[in-house]
Amino acid sequence: MRRITVVILVLVLALSAFGSRRRQNDWTGGPGDTDPDSIWGTTFYTSTSINFYYFEQLWLAFSPNLTPTQEHIGNVNGAYYVKAGYIDMDSYMDVVVSSSDASIFVWFKNLGNGVFDSSPRSIVPNQWAAFNIVDLNDDGFGDIIIGIDNPTPAHLSWLENDGDGNFTEHVVDPSFTEVDLPVAVDFDHDSDLDLFAGAYQSSPLRWYENQGDETFDIHTLVPSGHYGAENIGLTTGDFNADGWTDVAFSCRGNGEVVWWEYLEDWTDPTLAFTEHVIYTGMTEAYTCEAFDMDWDRDPDLVTSSRNGRIDWFENDGAGNFTDHPVTSSYPGCREVYPIDADYDGDIDILGATETGDSLDWWENDGGLNFTQRSWNTSYDGAHGVRTGDITDTKAPIAISTARIEDTVDWWAITEGFRDQGTLDSCILECEYENPDWLYCVWEGYEETGTDIAFYVRGGNDVDALLASSWSGPFHSQFDIGDQIQDGTRYFQYRVELTSDNPEVSSSLYQVDVYYLDGDAAADSLAVEAETHDEGVLVTWTAAGEFSSFDLLRASAADADRRERYVKLNELPLPASSVSRYLDYDVEGGRGYAYLIRAVDDGGLVSEYGPALAVAGKDGEMNRLALEQSHPNPTTGLATIAFNLPADGPAELAVYDLSGRRVTTLVSGELAAGRHEVGFDTTGLTAGVYLYRLTAGDATLTRRMVVSR
Repeated sequence: MRRITVVILVLVLALSAFGSRRRQNDWTGGPGDTDPDSIWGTTFYTSTSINFYYFEQLWLAFSPNLTPTQEHIGNVNGAYYVKAGYIDMDSYMDVVVSSSDASIFVWFKNLGNGVFDSSPRSIVPNQWAAFNIVDLNDDGFGDIIIGIDNPTPAHLSWLENDGDGNFTEHVVDPSFTEVDLPVAVDFDHDSDLDLFAGAYQSSPLRWYENQGDETFDIHTLVPSGHYGAENIGLTTGDFNADGWTDVAFSCRGNGEVVWWEYLEDWTDPTLAFTEHVIYTGMTEAYTCEAFDMDWDRDPDLVTSSRNGRIDWFENDGAGNFTDHPVTSSYPGCREVYPIDADYDGDIDILGATETGDSLDWWENDGGLNFTQRSWNTSYDGAHGVRTGDITDTKAPIAISTARIEDTVDWWAITEGFRDQGTLDSCILECEYENPDWLYCVWEGYEETGTDIAFYVRGGNDVDALLASSWSGPFHSQFDIGDQIQDGTRYFQYRVELTSDNPEVSSSLYQVDVYYLDGDAAADSLAVEAETHDEGVLVTWTAAGEFSSFDLLRASAADADRRERYVKLNELPLPASSVSRYLDYDVEGGRGYAYLIRAVDDGGLVSEYGPALAVAGKDGEMNRLALEQSHPNPTTGLATIAFNLPADGPAELAVYDLSGRRVTTLVSGELAAGRHEVGFDTTGLTAGVYLYRLTAGDATLTRRMVVSR
């Protein structure tokens, strides 16, 4: 299946383009960004007791359980490598395990809340397999990419998931001696996932260029004789900040830690990567994982070796690394993995030693000094360590295997959400010398007993801002201009999450701040259009007294032809300082232009724009598509849209998480094209539901949240 990626285009050509919106919807870049900026990226100033980097949204942090209980998932003879991922069509993260036994490669179904069906489900016969879980063909299901060394001959494959955890093998490379862990990345930015693989001894190093239909051209970077990655020592990241994803790994054969830079302008695909040696002398190198350990916005590396070393390599942002040893006395070390085990906002390291039969973590004191702590010192044959949200609580739960003990387990390292947490944004430096501050608007989800509150402050320089008091709390959209004097150049927000129940947390998805150029004309307006998952989102900010608005649309090609615009709204849109309109009735992948017709209190009509954007729905209208319900979360009526590629029978049904059918929304013959269905959720209890579209032999499933 060819996957189409819509390229976001936001081009504002307003006749009086003086208004601005600043948005933050990702905080995963971490704290410590104290320099003022004119945009918000993914970073922030500081936080306390906030979970910010695992799920892009903000949640309350958990209280740590420093002596966690061992929760059993299941038994696997020779349990070896473990990962969590979404295998079947429910909303719970399952667990996949490989083995040192030649006939075992299995997955365990998560029944919810970390309770697993203890009977493993077979995937394919395999041994010593390292693998990755990734939706390779973009059908919504977790496929597996894997190097199969036994049964022979050794080869590289991807295992296609039918959505119920049944897999079909597709051989990518039929001959690859000692092949091990592959990774999937869109290296060449052509909207499909390519592969990269090596071997743990002296086989070739290869990348596999996806032709758009999950068939691959094989490109050998280094012929036989090169030492490749140990079977789990392969990771990815943009190590030199050039916008292209690179590969790093540790070489068991020659003790090197290396990264391979992807070259944007290659003409020969066998020369698409070039090697940079980071370190030599890493005897029996094993794990290599990329993670931003020091929150400086570039990927560092965490490595292990079986002779007892754990190191982290600090990246300077340009791909130059400095070694920082964590320990040299952890003999038999197998896997290590970064995790904030104590939820204090810095990254610790989880480790397993097979000869020492120990599962441990190295506590980061906040200054990247590490102290060893133990969870289990009699974990016979400790080998695999990973993390995953297997309890569906927005917490990274530790998962492990013990090869001699034949066990797969997870560790209850949390004791419920904390009752309060705060996060302070980066300092926003307004681009206008005399800004007029308008509104702060945010999107989030508040469970019963939880709350989201905002505070703001400002100043004409950074020192003045930091010395000022916070205004607030505000529990809904508010006028910033009532709190910060117009003309103030520097702005900062604080969000506070609270909960009176350790079982639940509020969550914050997005923050928008609107302001205008105070030196612009009194009665003026700025309009923006941007790609949205469900169409085009048009936003306009107004300065002055307007009584109503109309929204007009044309194709992007006709943006300068006024006669081609048509009005979208039947009734006048009400006046507001900040207005938003989500245009659903568009074709994915096409560009559109928008005008705002504004009427002031005296009846004078003015037009502003155009603003252009590409529609964000699936542009392949000849394929089956199921859109996200809106609004989501919903408290009442939800709209579900879908596309059928051909006339024929179709069914749209809603299920709860136990698999019980709640209702059938559509069942029968439908014409090809786009359809919308209303779903009244007022009679449902709050929670997560699945809605499933079936047409022919294809099925698509999405989740929706009902809140009260």
